[in-house]
Amino acid sequence: MGETPHPPPPGEEGTPPPAAPGRSRGRPRAGAANRDPERAAEPRTRSDRGRRPRKRPDEREGPTESKPAEAKPAGAKRAGAKPSEAKRDGAKPSEAKRDGAKSDTAGSAGAKSEEAPGRQTGRGASRPARSGGSPRPTRRRRGDSAREVRKPAPDGDRPSDRAPEGVAGVRVVADEAALRDLAAAIRSAGAFALDTEFIPEHRLVPELGLIQVATDTLEAVVDPLAVPDLAPIFELIADPAVRKVVHSGKHDFEIFHALGAGAPQNVFDTQVAAAVIGHQRKLQIALRTLVAGFVGRELSKQEQMSDWLARPLAPRQIEYAISDVRYLLPLERKLRERARALGRLGWLEEEMAPLSREESYGPPEPEDAYRALDGPGFTPEQRGALRALAAWRERRARSSNRPRVKILKDGVVRDLARRTPRNHDQLLAPYRPGDGRRPPKGDPKTAAQTRGVLEKHGAEVLRLLRQGAAKPVAFTGSGKVERRAAPESLALLLETWLKLRAAEHGVAPDLLATQEELRAIAAAWPKEAKGIRTLAGYRRRILGEDLLLILSGKAVIQVGGVDREGGRPPIRLARLGMLGRLSLRFP
Repeated sequence: MGETPHPPPPGEEGTPPPAAPGRSRGRPRAGAANRDPERAAEPRTRSDRGRRPRKRPDEREGPTESKPAEAKPAGAKRAGAKPSEAKRDGAKPSEAKRDGAKSDTAGSAGAKSEEAPGRQTGRGASRPARSGGSPRPTRRRRGDSAREVRKPAPDGDRPSDRAPEGVAGVRVVADEAALRDLAAAIRSAGAFALDTEFIPEHRLVPELGLIQVATDTLEAVVDPLAVPDLAPIFELIADPAVRKVVHSGKHDFEIFHALGAGAPQNVFDTQVAAAVIGHQRKLQIALRTLVAGFVGRELSKQEQMSDWLARPLAPRQIEYAISDVRYLLPLERKLRERARALGRLGWLEEEMAPLSREESYGPPEPEDAYRALDGPGFTPEQRGALRALAAWRERRARSSNRPRVKILKDGVVRDLARRTPRNHDQLLAPYRPGDGRRPPKGDPKTAAQTRGVLEKHGAEVLRLLRQGAAKPVAFTGSGKVERRAAPESLALLLETWLKLRAAEHGVAPDLLATQEELRAIAAAWPKEAKGIRTLAGYRRRILGEDLLLILSGKAVIQVGGVDREGGRPPIRLARLGMLGRLSLRFP
């Protein structure tokens, strides 16, 4: 597109300063209506108080009635204008650059002065701005913490109603034939990077908005709203001969699984690999950080608050989305090289294996949903009521695709299971407005939501609680085998050695064991805890065996003396003979 003409600088002779894009025009001050009757009828906005009138775009090309002024250098202020007004009224170069700067700016030569602003109709019409000029609400995408909000593009910057065949070298797939061609090209490449954009708010299963893929020779985005049959993508995901490279991809695969795809095969997750090599000693590392550190590229955050279900997509949205997969294959090669140098390729294989298991995806059975809410404080009868009520909530959430907390919050489910009310009044009592001395449970919004659900489904909830309490359930913790509580001091002792071993290998402690896993190991002793990852694979070799030795009394954490140079004393695990065993006693 040709170069955008620049309007004359503010203060030039016979030319009013151009209005900033997207800013509403004000009306003249009191007394100016006599000079310009047509302008007197325009509404006045708060932001235009005290500002001088400006002519409409269709009047700027003709002769002006204003008194000729002497020409002033470019950038000069208007006579009598405040510095803040002069700065506000002039079009900023940064605004033109931020808003795309491909179409003519307001007041420039070639502007569509004959078209009145308003809502267009038909396909491809631009959406009107909200009242007051506020930006259209946008949504967060997975994993983003920044609060940047994308401003809507002005009329004329919006793309056409049909998705373009390509944007800056990125193939846009919007029909089934193009999707099949893309899948064939990916399969021949043998590996591809994969990512998605989705909307998670107010949904149990997030709604898919865009799919991005890239190989060493092609980049493409797939529009799932235009191509609802994603079978070619699902076949690639399940094909063990095609390697999938993702970043924190488990949630993406969960969405695909909910749409009908099977468990992915041959997966490499760059976030998991970064944790294995100990990058920054963290488990969750942002893609932007890894790309900058290993590939030397900076990823933009401009569109991370976009509404990915709105159509048509702007070219800058497509460019932002494809950047999430553009560098994944080079990043994978860098991370593999680093893992090979550290001798941790075996670690990588162990960490990627769960991503290919069917049991890693899909929600639990409704009868097992209570495990996420369970704890040692429930009696077996209360736990039975908890299981029945949690299963009811899970079924309702799935049937309506609503988040579980939008039906009943976790704390409410626990509260009802503990109280096991016997009638309608007891059921609603904590959530009704009190007498001023005892406010209802939770904040007003939560109390009102809970009260509404219980008033509508009170009889059913009472029946579920009564039936569940009649079927007691023993405490099983997070696993399938019942565990007793572990002494806190013993768990702290194991945690001490965990931190020392993690520091020695330069990884995050949680990569080797979590607090829950340490308590499970201690609680199960003298038996060996089952289903604990710390006692399997490479974790057992570098940590798990040590923990079992400490629990058995065959080894102790020993601190050596300070050396002559005053350095830190050495800390090691010392094995003991039969005469040197220590006995730990707990009250």
